[in-house]
Amino acid sequence: MTVAPAPIFTWAFGLVTFAHLLQSLGFASMVLLPVFLDHLGADRTDIGIVMGVSAVSSLATRPLVAWALDSFGRRPTLFVGTVALAAGMIGYGAVSQMGIGVYAARLLSGAGTGTLFTGYFALAADLVPVDRRTQGLALFGISGLVPLMVNPLAQSAGVAPSDLGIFFAILGFLILLSLVPLLMVRDTPRPTGTAGAPITVRAMVGALQAPGVRPVWLATAALAALVSTFFAFSTVTAESRGLQYPALLWATYGGGAIGVRVIFAFLPSQVPPRRFIPPAFFLFAVAAGITAVSTDDLGFAIAGLCAGLGHGVGFPVLISQVASRMPEHLRGSGMAGFTGLWETMALTATPVFGAVADAAGDGWMFATAAVAAVVALLLWWPLETRYGPRDEVG
Repeated sequence: MTVAPAPIFTWAFGLVTFAHLLQSLGFASMVLLPVFLDHLGADRTDIGIVMGVSAVSSLATRPLVAWALDSFGRRPTLFVGTVALAAGMIGYGAVSQMGIGVYAARLLSGAGTGTLFTGYFALAADLVPVDRRTQGLALFGISGLVPLMVNPLAQSAGVAPSDLGIFFAILGFLILLSLVPLLMVRDTPRPTGTAGAPITVRAMVGALQAPGVRPVWLATAALAALVSTFFAFSTVTAESRGLQYPALLWATYGGGAIGVRVIFAFLPSQVPPRRFIPPAFFLFAVAAGITAVSTDDLGFAIAGLCAGLGHGVGFPVLISQVASRMPEHLRGSGMAGFTGLWETMALTATPVFGAVADAAGDGWMFATAAVAAVVALLLWWPLETRYGPRDEVG
């Protein structure tokens, strides 16, 4: 007799997914921040620095977030992160020129985004069945991608670059509404046998350095660099080339990322997640290559689709591997390591690629990103072959 698989969709999963959708308005709308910064007079290097500076506050608070998630629970940590993100978003509405106000809002929203990025995926990993974790996290992640549609919608509604500060502030108030469904969810208990046990720095660091997660960290760093660069510069590149609808690429990006995650739900849970890493990097290489040479809306729409597919495949696989390869009682720390590495690459990669664009042009910047995607895949493969668990499923 065949036993039916445990369901992914539960009442708690639905509430957490809806809360995540609302708070993701902050992260998703940040692809328009470079346009706002350009309106304020920033050059490409300035944009790269501002886009990356959120990682400073995010990384500075990440050890505390890791400890809080595993010691106090997911929900209290998410409450604090939501308030911080909303305050930062509202802060953008108060600036009218490049200066300390922009950096203050970016630092505050960065701390909130980092906390929520970590906490929501830790909570979702707790809620989905272990043997369907990649499928469940892929579906959960859709709620973080749907808000990307706010960008072409804002453009079609006539939101001008000068209006984006107020636009971000309005989204900040919507983000606060995510606390309502979150209040209706019980926090997940700590794993049996660890209740009351202190979470030590040595235990956290040791788990993060385990051989099994090393290839995951390499692939995560590379994918984060590619995504951060695409998010920071693709819209302003399209705008500088005179495209009529530069934000249109986010419709295809979101559509591709959402569509491929829906497909994940129908894939057998026995397929080793590592098999999906090479296609993810190949798709991002193609996206970067197309962006390097495109001069029309169609080319950027195709680039957005390829990048969205790569993001939609790679992200849930990697975060699922972190959840599976970390000790269960330190899963929050593992998620903090994953998202912290994502922020580290945003901090370091976007200014570097921005400097390349200032020195040689946007085309060369994206061509360099395409080569970097291929190199990363060639480095990841032998590391995964050596350290990756052979029996990993889900």
